[in-house]
Amino acid sequence: IKIMTVEVYKTKDSAITVIEKGKGFYVNGTKMIKKGDKLLREIKGKDWNSCMKQHQKLMGWEPYKPF
Repeated sequence: IKIMTVEVYKTKDSAITVIEKGKGFYVNGTKMIKKGDKLLREIKGKDWNSCMKQHQKLMGWEPYKPF
């Protein structure tokens, strides 16, 4: 069974960014994590949706709805 890990960062302007671990910090050519951003946690799950469901719950947000 393959397990996915995502990293949750808080940016300098307090935004939350979630990226897949090991995929680099660029998405569609945009640098997602910058110097000074703080790694808050890593979340493991069976896939992106599983990780995001956990993330939403940990943040106290409404349940995650997959795209």
